[in-house]
Amino acid sequence: MSLSEDRTRAYLLGALTGAFAALSVVAEERRRALFGTLSLVCGAMAVVYEERADRMSGYENPDPTTSLAATDETESAED
Repeated sequence: MSLSEDRTRAYLLGALTGAFAALSVVAEERRRALFGTLSLVCGAMAVVYEERADRMSGYENPDPTTSLAATDETESAED
């Protein structure tokens, strides 16, 4: 069984998220914000690729309120 390209990217970005988060804890003060930001960006991209991989595999989320698309729709409806 092999992973899809999107899921592989999601896992690699998830690993980078953890690495940058760990670096932000031990880094000197000037670099903490940089590593924290990189961690946040990698985490967001990992979520996007995971969602895309789920869509491509036909996975149906049992709780549609946790999906990124559902969150975007509810936020725009509230505005």
